[in-house]
Amino acid sequence: MINKKKFFFILFFFLSQSYSQKNELGIFIGGSNYVGDVGPTTFINPNDIIGGLIYKRNLNNRIGLRGSVSYGNLYSSDRLPGSSNDRRIRGYNFINKFHKNNLQPPPAAGTNPNPLKNVNDFSLPISLGLKFKPLEKKITYGIEISANYSFTDDLDGSTTPPPIGLGPFGGSLSNDWYFFSVFKITYIFGKHKCYCP
Repeated sequence: MINKKKFFFILFFFLSQSYSQKNELGIFIGGSNYVGDVGPTTFINPNDIIGGLIYKRNLNNRIGLRGSVSYGNLYSSDRLPGSSNDRRIRGYNFINKFHKNNLQPPPAAGTNPNPLKNVNDFSLPISLGLKFKPLEKKITYGIEISANYSFTDDLDGSTTPPPIGLGPFGGSLSNDWYFFSVFKITYIFGKHKCYCP
């Protein structure tokens, strides 16, 4: 789920052969996409912009704590490439922006988005990335893909009943997922040096 301000606090286990720096502060920018009951189900398929700030404190060379604040939207449409034929015929789309979720029925059913209830919940991020430091300075660069498992099935409004929503649709076997694919730059400060590949 995308919020105006959103905090992730997770433990990272690094399997690389590197010594950790004490602290890192930086920014990231990239794309976001959603996987659920509306639109394509391709895991890494950015269709909207995401950005934010990141802070990481490394406890040792393999374990660190990270917090981030992100800002962006989640969007999907049954008409996007990669959607199944059934979804293309159905024609739903939605945007989840600043806690506000709008579900748009197909044109034949109306043209005004239906404002849905605010969706606030936690998610479990699972990230994979590569970080490197090309120069002997305190700047690192990295790329990262983050799969976020939400603890709700309503990021797309699929369980919101009428008259606000369109009624339950889609499957109920899995909660919604969203993905971030980002490029990040961080500044190193603290006692330990970073020896990144």
